[in-house]
Amino acid sequence: MAWVQPRGEDEVPVIQWKVPEADRYQLLVVDEPDVPHVIGEAGRASELPYAPFPADWGVFCKVRALRGDEVLATSALSIGDPQKKADFRGFARSLEANNKGWGAIAPAKPDEIIPGTPKTEIDGDHVKTITPMTMTKTPGALVTFDAAANNTLWPGSIVQGKEAVAGKLVTVGISETKRKKIKIGVSGLTTNKTTASVKPTYDDTLGAIKDAVKDAEPGGRDFYIYFAEGHSAQQLCLELGVSAKYLKFEGSLNFRASTEKYCNTVVAYIRETAFTAMPSVTDLNDFFADTFTEGDLKQLQTDQVVGDCNPPLYVSAVVYGRILFFAVTAMGSTTDIKAAIRASFDGWKISGEMKTKLQALLKHTKTDIVALGKGCPGNIGDLLKGADGLKSYLDSLDNKPAKYGVVGYQLKTFTDQIAKQSETAKYNRTVWEKNALTVEVLKFIDNVDISGTVSFPGEGSQQGTFQKDKTLSPTAIAAGVKIHQIGYSEARGSYKITYEKRHNYEGIAKLNTLSARSLGEQQVVLSFHNAEDTIRYAYVNAWCDVRRG
Repeated sequence: MAWVQPRGEDEVPVIQWKVPEADRYQLLVVDEPDVPHVIGEAGRASELPYAPFPADWGVFCKVRALRGDEVLATSALSIGDPQKKADFRGFARSLEANNKGWGAIAPAKPDEIIPGTPKTEIDGDHVKTITPMTMTKTPGALVTFDAAANNTLWPGSIVQGKEAVAGKLVTVGISETKRKKIKIGVSGLTTNKTTASVKPTYDDTLGAIKDAVKDAEPGGRDFYIYFAEGHSAQQLCLELGVSAKYLKFEGSLNFRASTEKYCNTVVAYIRETAFTAMPSVTDLNDFFADTFTEGDLKQLQTDQVVGDCNPPLYVSAVVYGRILFFAVTAMGSTTDIKAAIRASFDGWKISGEMKTKLQALLKHTKTDIVALGKGCPGNIGDLLKGADGLKSYLDSLDNKPAKYGVVGYQLKTFTDQIAKQSETAKYNRTVWEKNALTVEVLKFIDNVDISGTVSFPGEGSQQGTFQKDKTLSPTAIAAGVKIHQIGYSEARGSYKITYEKRHNYEGIAKLNTLSARSLGEQQVVLSFHNAEDTIRYAYVNAWCDVRRG
């Protein structure tokens, strides 16, 4: 490594570098990538005519050692004392300040979901809607099932940013002799603990964590459950707030979207966090021993393990607990499937018709383990359908700290910001629904005082809701359907809700339209009569919005 150091009373900058067998040296200036220009040559590096260029010129210098016409070595030119302790934190922060750090290689994008044009297929009394989707999210959780497979995952480990962008944890390769011993803080137990100083290695930090929790009393336990529709592995990860990329987590999921007719799939993610292990440092330069010099730092740059667009990151936390992903496929709406899983998770605290309905739904479901963490049940389907639900089983699990495994981690930059990155998933959202249409009256053409929403769930099975003065049956009872009455107005879309009334008209009213399967705004002809055709109203012309659902 070539260095520029001041020499003499005037502190004239002199290049110091010696390569065995070299008979001459060249000073090069590089103003474009890989386009060097020789600006000086001498028999010794110290005799080269060096003068610093202004920083805003955007150029840098290299030195080349030759023997005859053969190039023996080329070195970047560094300024300073190579034996001085390196300011690693300052170096990393300068990358961010010059837009060469994490923000440059992992720019944040806004969370958004962009639907494409849906395609609808009618199959008997069901309709399948396939919508191409593009989802962009910045997940907050990095999850893993097999931390032992990567000995880079330990509190205080320093990794390469460019590899992290690709979902890998690759060390920058700083020798443990160049780093200080490290203390590990463990939080989440009844009493937080800090380990004694240990060598900054995977084995030593893991051993210290195990010793810290071996006889510790567990803290309070909390299980959390999250839901996502199941369409693709990457989509469900992002929807659950989990990175699909890090440690190839997406590839560890045993998930394939269901192709079963009339069925929808919901993926549930259950997480219990037991404790968290973190490096206990007050200054990020405390990661490094005094023997880690500017020369060592420059060598890391030369080896391209840190530098422009490859900022160093460090493992700021390792999370221990339990996680479980499972998919439930059923002939029901995703709303009902989620409600059934939630009810089982809560221990079936609901009662009455809703409990009966949701338990019946689960009896006819298909349950698949998507991913199974340490200490989690493999018979999730039986537990889900059981009389006690999932809650009693989860509460019975051993919560001694030593029984938990690594389930997640966090990366930070040396500006102490969480190293998140946006991820994008492209997938098809496939949803099966009952073949129901809703017709919302927008404007009546005839001056007839009747308004509201009329829906017909499938061919030959229609139902309607009507205004108070237009009740079609004197025996209609108050139950179930909530009717928003809308006052008439000439200006389409400006109807005002004036009152509400509850009636159940199922099976009483019928609806005729020009085309029951046409969607969107259209002129329709409505006729109103009861099931026995004993009460009939004249045909009414109206502009309506006909939509699915």
